[in-house]
Amino acid sequence: MIRTNGRTKAVYDIVYSSEHVNGVVDLWYRQMLGRPAITAEVTSSANALWRGGTVQQLLTRLVPSDEYLASRVRFPSLG
Repeated sequence: MIRTNGRTKAVYDIVYSSEHVNGVVDLWYRQMLGRPAITAEVTSSANALWRGGTVQQLLTRLVPSDEYLASRVRFPSLG
């Protein structure tokens, strides 16, 4: 039988695994920018999350990016 502290460690190990954190980063790049994150973006963003950063902070970096704005903001044609 697994004791509570064992379950807590198991959950922690899954949530903070490189596979999960990298997947979270890639998910948000796909959602916000419409493309997978490249290796350097995954590495940088995953490291920020492991150091205590939040998904909200990741999104705060993506939303004002030129890439996001170019894909989301459409201006009506003039003329």
